Amino acid sequence: MNQIANLDDVIYLRRFKKLKTLSLTGNPVAEQSEYSLFIIGHLPLLVYLDYRLIKDIQREKAAHSYEIPLTQLAESDQVEDAKRATQEEKQRQLVVHKAAYVENLDGEGLFQSLYEDNPEGQKMNQLPGVQEMLKEFHDQFVEVCKEVFRIGIEEKKKRDAEVEEFMAGLEDAKRQANELGVKAIEEFQAYKEKILPEMVATAEQQNEEAHDRLMEDFNKHKNHLQDTLLDQEMHLADILEDMVREFERNIGDLVSTFIENVQAQFAICRDSVNQNSERLSEVATAIMERFMKGDIDEHEVPEETREILSDKETLENAITSSRELHTVRIDNREDEILSNVRNWMTTLIESMHEEEETKRNRDRVLEVDHLIESIQEEVNQLLDMDIDR
Repeated sequence: MNQIANLDDVIYLRRFKKLKTLSLTGNPVAEQSEYSLFIIGHLPLLVYLDYRLIKDIQREKAAHSYEIPLTQLAESDQVEDAKRATQEEKQRQLVVHKAAYVENLDGEGLFQSLYEDNPEGQKMNQLPGVQEMLKEFHDQFVEVCKEVFRIGIEEKKKRDAEVEEFMAGLEDAKRQANELGVKAIEEFQAYKEKILPEMVATAEQQNEEAHDRLMEDFNKHKNHLQDTLLDQEMHLADILEDMVREFERNIGDLVSTFIENVQAQFAICRDSVNQNSERLSEVATAIMERFMKGDIDEHEVPEETREILSDKETLENAITSSRELHTVRIDNREDEILSNVRNWMTTLIESMHEEEETKRNRDRVLEVDHLIESIQEEVNQLLDMDIDR
């Protein structure tokens, strides 16, 4: 019991689209005269209220009684639903972008990070006449980032297609091998059903010569089944090993291409930073000279920026500091992408070797051994039962 006393406190339950049953019996709100109509009207997806089926006539009456507020609520719900759908779509897209290792590179994310915790860079951007140059730098840099993003998404699709094709081939090879195994087992089962009655009969008749001959033939067929299944497994293991090796080469080529393209684009980013720094140095030096001569009113330059115009060395140090920080941010993002895709490839290939070669082969050999043991145990139990009788 939540001791709900206000009808409006129930409205938030509208967000729970799968809520079909509600009981507020015992809460103060249930004593109010409008209680049932209010709840039925404001929670139209309810089927049961206080363990009673809601009738159509009750719904119609509630809808009519609260027509205006319910209309407003419906409009509000639509807005909220649209916002929620947009946010959910953004989250889905972010998951895709992260899987491609290029999240937040489809916009200004990396560029904005260049000036985070970069007071020198922020001061330089406030110098008179620098804004146009900053915009040009921004546009060029963001364009390169978007190209990295495009490459990342396209290359992710290629890697996914390669993995999908490999897995399909893998399953097909295992399916074919399984069909051959099933055929061999079915043939043995047919043979076993035929020979077991004969073995039991010779045991009952104590015809040792005939019984030994049948046992010898049975063991021959049993061993042949074991050899056949193990040979099939060895053949499949060879096929899968070749497939994994080829997949490893193919995925390695795709990852290498991705890495080369990313490195090329980030090299352009660094060139852009260097060119901007050189231009900034020229423009800032000219501004400093004019400022020191008094050609620029000090009110045109923010107070926190004036200190870097005090002398040439201070100015150059500020530009160098900002450029180095830019380069570090670019290097870190590049390293993150390359490290992530390499780790993904290493983990994937290792799992393929482990799961599809080592573990699968080991499990299959044990499975064959258990099958042969169970066959022998079945025969032994059957013969022992007949001997006892």
